[in-house]
Parts: sequence; C-alpha cells; structure tokens
Amino acid sequence: MFKLNKLTMAIAAAGLGAAISLPAQAGEKELLDVLLQNKIITPEQYEQLVGVYVEEQQAYEEEHKSDIKVTTKGGLKAESNDGAFKFQVGGRIMADATFGSDDNSRINDMNKGTEFRRARIFFKGQLNNDWAYKSQLDFADNNLDVKDMYLMYKPYGLTIGQFKQPFSLEEQTSSRYSTFMERGLPNVLVTGRRVGLGYRTGWDMGTLAVSLYGQNAGDGEIKDETQEGFGGGARVTIAPLNEPGNVLHFGLAGALESSPKKDDTIRVRSRPEAHNSPRLVDTKRIQNVDDLTRIGVEAAWVAGPFSLQSEWMQLQVSRDHGSKDVDFDGWYANASWFLTGESRPYKKGKFGRIKPFHPLGKDGFGAWEIAARYSELDLSDYDLKRGLTTKLGDNAGKLEDVTIGLNWYATDHVRFMMNYVWADADYGNSVDDNPDVLEFRAQIDW
Repeated sequence: MFKLNKLTMAIAAAGLGAAISLPAQAGEKELLDVLLQNKIITPEQYEQLVGVYVEEQQAYEEEHKSDIKVTTKGGLKAESNDGAFKFQVGGRIMADATFGSDDNSRINDMNKGTEFRRARIFFKGQLNNDWAYKSQLDFADNNLDVKDMYLMYKPYGLTIGQFKQPFSLEEQTSSRYSTFMERGLPNVLVTGRRVGLGYRTGWDMGTLAVSLYGQNAGDGEIKDETQEGFGGGARVTIAPLNEPGNVLHFGLAGALESSPKKDDTIRVRSRPEAHNSPRLVDTKRIQNVDDLTRIGVEAAWVAGPFSLQSEWMQLQVSRDHGSKDVDFDGWYANASWFLTGESRPYKKGKFGRIKPFHPLGKDGFGAWEIAARYSELDLSDYDLKRGLTTKLGDNAGKLEDVTIGLNWYATDHVRFMMNYVWADADYGNSVDDNPDVLEFRAQIDW
C-alpha cells in the first residue's frame, strides 16, 4: 500500500482512475511516470510531484539513518557519524618454522621446529574526540602477556599506561611492517615497553617524545615480582626529506634508569636473529648495578623501491661497591629493494604498512622484496672468568649476524617471509660458534 502522504494525495487528485489500475506493488515514482505517459498530468505537474517525492525520500532516509558506521576493511571498525567515537578490534598471527644447524654443539644446540611467534588481539578506540585507548594482549607460547594498555589525551599528546618507550627506529616500527622476521641484535639494549607517562608531538619535519616510566607489565621475559626502579627517556627525529618514495630520516634517543631490581642485578643476552634458537651470548646476572644509561643513534633513507637503515646503540652499566662499570653496544645496517616497485611508507618517525601495487587475487601477484642486513652485539666488556661455567670463553661474548631475506606481500594484510641467518659468536679464549638458521613465516593481521 502507498503511504498516505501529501504526494499520494496529490497523485490521487491528479488521476484516481489510472492509480487504481496500477499493480499494488508499484511505487510512487513509477505511478508518476505512468500518469505522465498517459497525459493525465502535465510535465510541469510531473516535475513538481517528483520534487515532492525526492524531498520525502531524503527526509525518510535522514530519519532512519544509523548513528554508527561499521566497516570490516582492515579489522572490525565502528564509528559514530560525527567521528567523535571510534572502536576497533584487530590482531595478528605469525606462524614460524625454523631449521638450525650448529658447528659446535658442545656450546649450543640449535633448534628445529615451529611456533607461533606472535598471536595477538587488540581493542582500541576514541571517546569524545579527545580521548583514545588501546589494550593489546599476546597469547603466543601459551602465555598471556600484556603488550599495550594505555589511555591517551590527544590534544596534549599525553599517554599513561604501558606503551613502547621512545627509543629506536626499529623498535618503534611495528613487527607487522618490519623488513626482517626479527629485529637486529642490538634490540636487546632498547628500553621496550614500560608502564609510564609519555608526551609525544610532531611537526612537518620531525617528532619529539619524552617519557617517565617504571616497570614492564609483563613481556614474557621477566616473571619475578622484584621489579622496581624508575627511568626517563627521550627521542627526537628529523626528516629533511619526507614525501612518498623520498625519505631521509635521522634520530637520537637516550634514557637513564635506576637499578631495575631489588637485588641490583641485570642480565643481557641475545639469540641470533631467529626467535626459536638458543641465546648465544649471555652476561648471566651482573651484580651491584647502580644505574643504566642508554644511547641510540639512527638513520634511514628511502629512494623509491630502495631503502637503507642503520642504528647504533649503547648500554652503560654503572656499578657500586667497587665493581667495574661495563659498557655494551651494537649496531646494524640493512638494505632492501622492492622488485615490484613499491616503497616503504614513513610517517611520524617510523615506517608503516606496505600496500602492493597489484595485490594477489585482483590484478597481480603482490609485492616482492629482497633484503640483507649485517648486525653486531658486543657484550665482551663483561668478564665471565670468575665462578661461571668453563665451557665458554672468558667473556660474555660478541655476536655477529648476516641475514638475507625474501618477502612476499600477497595483500596489504597477508605476508610470507624467508630469512637465512649466518651467526658468528666469539667468547674469547679461542672459543667460538658459527651456527646458521633458515626460517619461514606466514603472517596475517587485521
């Protein structure tokens, strides 16, 4: 049946007989067309009645319009029509397979096997334009680890909770977008995620971030309840070139922290650039730690499909009770080339998502990237000769890696990776180890 509105009444007045003769399912617009064709109404009347029809349709649609827009592209997202409220559910799955071999099994026994490197889910959103929040949990390795858990006041760039502290270009860039399966060896020297209060701001050519922080809410490495201590850090970046496919980035970061444990100890150790592998260098527990100083220098260059990236980091360990201070440092340099012409996107002091020009399943075979990296971590400043195992040399070790990689970006959100890692661990006293690792990853995020 037709709605009893002014348009229907006008139509009936113009030609009741013709209206009655139409099928019951005919709409008002179709009825007007018939009346015009049968010359029951004039073209002028037709235009007037169509105008009434359009007005009523617009009013009806406005009245019944939903207050929320829901999309599923890149995750489940909901947003109010005015943009003041937003909500998103997303996550990532990274499934790895590792095949390792070792030339000195007396020291290390390289692993072979599979694992979920990351299995995360997050919830994030925005409230009343000004407030934002995020909660991200990781379920990999049968553990529940808190990654991000924070509240942000956007107008002043303030964040409180657990979040990545301002240190290192590679650390700030999400694992979803990293060139290699694992970050470089010096990554063990970064601050990582901590519970704290942070401030971030940016301008056309750079960013500034500062933070005061305490402990980590739990990252799968430290499980004891003796954590304490506080620290502060800052990172500044500048990009004199910053446009798509043409980026030049420089960064400097530093942090000062009090002793992180009640027993005044720390431990620094690292795997080769393969997560499902044993740690090849290890300081064990360093006693009498007073405070820690971290320094980081970073640079990157993007020229179309080609990019270079490098960082140097140092951890200075100040000790009391007459113990010798020690310094650890490391650096890496990597290069990558997109065979299919894409370019690494850069924004706000970090790199972002690769979007293939021709995604798989549409009009092409995705994006292909080749990459190579040299990485080094030097822990040899710490002497292990007293009271520790004799199967190693006389220091905590120096580790060097050469990694080559091949990445296939099937779509914006699906990626497959292959890395081959040659490692060289030197423990002093003519003791060394030279394992290698072949690893694969299937990755999806939403």
